[in-house]
Amino acid sequence: MRRFLPVLLVCLASFAAPARGDEHQLELLRAQVEDLQQRLSAERLEQVLSHAGCKAHVRSGQIELRELAGARLGRTPLRLTGRLDQILDCLDALGTARHLPAPPLVVTGLETAGPAERLRVEIHAWHLEKRKFDPRSSAAQLESLRDNLLWLERQMAGRKALLRLLDALLDSEAVHLQRLDCSQGKIRLTGLALQASARQAYLQSAAERIAELPYPPELDADGLRCPTPQQLQPGSGLNALDLDARAALLDAARLAKLDLILVGPGLRPLSGHWEGEGSKLLGALLADLPLKHRKRDKVEVCGLSLGKEPPRPVVFSRRPVSIELGRVPLEHIWSLLASRDRLGWISAETRQLAGGPRRCGEEDADPDRLRATLRLADLPIDQAASLLAWSLGKRIAGETAAVYLGGPDGPPAIPPAPLRTEPLRLFAASAPLPMLVSGLLQPGTALEVCGRSAHVHARTGPLSTARLLEALLDASGARLERRPAGWILRTGPGACTPAGARAEPGEPDRLAAILAGKKRGRALIFDRGRWSWLGRGYALADRRAIRRVRPTRVVLRREGGRAESLAPTARCAPELGRPGPSQFALCRLRLSATYNRPDGAALAWLTDPAGRTHLIERGDLIGRRCGRVQSISPGRMVVALECAAANEPSQVQIGLSPAARPGAQSSEQKSSP
Repeated sequence: MRRFLPVLLVCLASFAAPARGDEHQLELLRAQVEDLQQRLSAERLEQVLSHAGCKAHVRSGQIELRELAGARLGRTPLRLTGRLDQILDCLDALGTARHLPAPPLVVTGLETAGPAERLRVEIHAWHLEKRKFDPRSSAAQLESLRDNLLWLERQMAGRKALLRLLDALLDSEAVHLQRLDCSQGKIRLTGLALQASARQAYLQSAAERIAELPYPPELDADGLRCPTPQQLQPGSGLNALDLDARAALLDAARLAKLDLILVGPGLRPLSGHWEGEGSKLLGALLADLPLKHRKRDKVEVCGLSLGKEPPRPVVFSRRPVSIELGRVPLEHIWSLLASRDRLGWISAETRQLAGGPRRCGEEDADPDRLRATLRLADLPIDQAASLLAWSLGKRIAGETAAVYLGGPDGPPAIPPAPLRTEPLRLFAASAPLPMLVSGLLQPGTALEVCGRSAHVHARTGPLSTARLLEALLDASGARLERRPAGWILRTGPGACTPAGARAEPGEPDRLAAILAGKKRGRALIFDRGRWSWLGRGYALADRRAIRRVRPTRVVLRREGGRAESLAPTARCAPELGRPGPSQFALCRLRLSATYNRPDGAALAWLTDPAGRTHLIERGDLIGRRCGRVQSISPGRMVVALECAAANEPSQVQIGLSPAARPGAQSSEQKSSP
């Protein structure tokens, strides 16, 4: 036995040495995992998104990938929307909170009317939850957890490179990226470059940024195209491709120093070649467009109905007025003329009562809404008003406190109705006509509405209730009828419903109209899901109370809080001004026409992403990189970028190009003054 004891001890020692080595290896793995977990454990995603500058939400529930050694590694699919700077700040905030933004990644642009384009980014955010891993796990489980955390740490170190790549790809003056798709180890680009040299410089810069990523994907730029040159008419004249016809007519009248009034729905865009200068060019455009146009008092008038003689207004003065506006809602032109004479104005636009709320873009793009394009120089206000009414087949009526546009047969007969007796002032901004009429009736009077509704814009002085009702009915083409069970407001063919039963939805704090008299005034406010006439002392659903109703505003106050004022506002306030072409990237401006004169002078029409048209001359600044127009030739424009970025050419050439999508040429547009 003693002879075999040394051999047994040697064998036991040989088995104990590997056991102690494995235990040491496990301790090292536990230390590595614990160190990585302390550095990579993420904060709560809800807190990060609530403080992000962009609009962010989870596309679907959190996707749990796996649970390794008791630790939980997951990813969350996110959708971010906002400007480029907001998107980058949001992604940076996610990385700072240890939520790794990583592919699959999809970036698309959203069409907006502003100079700063909004983007939509769909991306997955990886994270490690703050929970203790299980130290009793096997070595294989700990090694798998460590490898995953090392991958996460390496990707986290390269997140700044991802932000630099997105910034370089999306903030370009000469390349408009329409879609970026990063998945399965490949980045696919879809867009349009102004010219081949701009595309080459753009791709070279993108390749340099991609090489900085921890796991560089392959670049696929087959979808990044250059425009095809357009066949043009040689020589002088106007070469147009999807040019807004109203903008062309307005600018042609400016070049010819002629007055122009154009009222009506949209026109087909201009595409082709026209020769002529000044009045000849304007005449050629009018002859080629399906317009009724006649010259009256040295003013070229285009309208829906041109009678024998324009009606003479009874209230407007002969004070001269100069206006140059394009694609502006007609009621705002009337308001402008009335304000020059310090008159109140009542107008109405037809709307369908049924249906949900409209977004601003949808309401502005309503094809049934009448728009006006004017170029008037020192024309008497009464002459301008009469020519506007003549173009519509309407007449102007009113008195010193209010004026309105009515039918040619005069105001409708109003049967004896239970009206309020005191003189009233009305201030309304896109208020429903049935609710305005109900506000003029005695409380408790039953009123039904038949047919289509109308939204009224009004601002009047003190008027008798009967005179105010007459103006509202005449301007909207409605009539009031008496029935045994009450009163009916007939605005056209259609079913009859109680007033307010199908009233258009609104925002809780939207104030649509004010009726102010010698007694207590009342305000038309959308509250608790319906339109209501409310007075002093009423508490709204958000606990604000009406303290005072004045002719032009309502004073609200919370209990123990500061007072605030609300004025009547339309759901979509009109914007007569517009961003200039120097607020858009050059790749977002479309050259839609050039006009070359025989004497060498040249003009160009640019269309921005909102559909507005800008008239450009040599030397003008356009784009965001100090772009200065160097030359304009038939169908071409050369722009020098005086402060171009490193990955951009110093000079680009833009050619005539059609609208980017079908139907874009018929969208609402505004020409430049």
